[in-house]
Amino acid sequence: MKIEVFNLASEDTLISLVVFSTAFFFFLYQRIKLLKRKIAIYEQSEDSGRKSLQRDLNRMNDMIDDLKYDYVNIQDSIERELVEIEMGNLNLQPKMADFQKTMSNYSQKMQKILEQLEMGISSIHQKSKDCETQDLSKPLSILNNNLSTAMVNLERVTTSCMTQSDMINELSNDFALIKRGHGLE
Repeated sequence: MKIEVFNLASEDTLISLVVFSTAFFFFLYQRIKLLKRKIAIYEQSEDSGRKSLQRDLNRMNDMIDDLKYDYVNIQDSIERELVEIEMGNLNLQPKMADFQKTMSNYSQKMQKILEQLEMGISSIHQKSKDCETQDLSKPLSILNNNLSTAMVNLERVTTSCMTQSDMINELSNDFALIKRGHGLE
């Protein structure tokens, strides 16, 4: 039967069948070749992308390691500074207590001096009633000038004491706040 088909078909038909078959196989060959090139390009692109992704991941891991190292260093530095501040505060506390005692003693001494000064002025006033005013006017004017100077100095000392007392209270509050902040109370 196969022989009959070839016998029945004309020579032109067989040639055209061979030409079309050859063209079809050539088209198929070209198509397969094109697809193979595309696959090779995709594989190359995928390989390049994979390498790029791996480089990016390595860089990211390096950055994370650097950040961890920096974080640990900063944390250690903060802890060291906090310990230094705490030690400074512990050293400062006795000094502040001594300063407060000194200021209290100084304030008491000033109070005694002022009382003695007041008693002296009162005594002078009593004696001045008995004496003539003209004789006492010169020493009294000197005393008055000295007293006004002493009062100005006393006001400065009082202002300085109040300022230092306020500073002591602020430092004490700051110290308590630092202690509370670090959970030491």
